[in-house]
Amino acid sequence: MQRMWTLDGLRGLAAISVVIYHGLYWHEGRLYSSAGKYAVYLFFILSALTLAKVYRSRFDKTLDSSELFKFYRNRVARIIPLLSLVALLGFGFEFLRGGDLAVEGTKMILTATGAFGFAAAGVTANSVGAWSLGVEIVFYALFPIIAILTYNSNLINVIFAAIIVNILQLVHNLFVFNYISGSDYWPLYTMPLSFASYFAWGMVLALLPERQWSMGWLGFPLIFTVVWVSAIIEVSDAALLAWPGALIGPLSLAVATYLITSWRAPFSLVPVFDFLGSISYSIYLLHPLIYFLMTRTVWPAGAGNPFVFVMVLTGASMIVAWLTHRIFEQPMRDVLRGSPVSKIAIQRRERGSEA
Repeated sequence: MQRMWTLDGLRGLAAISVVIYHGLYWHEGRLYSSAGKYAVYLFFILSALTLAKVYRSRFDKTLDSSELFKFYRNRVARIIPLLSLVALLGFGFEFLRGGDLAVEGTKMILTATGAFGFAAAGVTANSVGAWSLGVEIVFYALFPIIAILTYNSNLINVIFAAIIVNILQLVHNLFVFNYISGSDYWPLYTMPLSFASYFAWGMVLALLPERQWSMGWLGFPLIFTVVWVSAIIEVSDAALLAWPGALIGPLSLAVATYLITSWRAPFSLVPVFDFLGSISYSIYLLHPLIYFLMTRTVWPAGAGNPFVFVMVLTGASMIVAWLTHRIFEQPMRDVLRGSPVSKIAIQRRERGSEA
């Protein structure tokens, strides 16, 4: 239970980190590339860890049809409604900017349905940041099989498999950065294999024994350190994403995540973590649209103090995300999952975190 609440807080702070990264870069060209990327990669580890904790035991031996239906239904309910809304809004913005309607319409359909994840997600997505959801969608599609393969495996075997996946990721990324020049690397890089080891190490974390460390409030700054540590040293994309980043990055981020999820957080932080976790998905998807509206109405891009701008952007994104979560995102999930409203609070308390 405690571990799941901490995951929510980590997920929410990672989403805010992406807003800050994008805000500084878009507004004034300040590029904290490693901080922005590692916050996204953290999502991959958390997704694998959470799904393994909640669903792995349901696929212990076979692909039961009823469990498969429930799993994929819950994944659709969790991801698709808000993604479809953002894809539609993105199409509307491109229409206002005079974009090619045939191209943008195709990208909207691929994004709204989640099908873009099985193509070049970094090119076919019509919303900034949505490419990472395409990568996660591929993991969701494969998860039941992964669950069966790992359910009866011991920890050593799963760690060995994670190491193999990590090496394959490194080889793939070395190829991309050594032989693909300039911005052409992006379509090939935003493929599932480029991030497979983050999911693999997330599965490993799910098998590790849960420990509780009494760090008190010292754990709170530790969360910020985990999210932002990669901003301390600026490195090139090739070094960050290929060598040595593709080899040591996933493992180091997994170790840091394990430390955070082992923190016995003060009970007073639970509501904060719950709130941050509940709006994290909306923050992540909606903040580019908030930026678009801000810079075309009340605050032109590049004007004023960039740090004040980012604070306003972050605050506005959190408010809009909270409203969207309450008015649209959560109700749509409940409808698609067929959850009676009267049982929702009980179910959340039993789970400790929403998968």
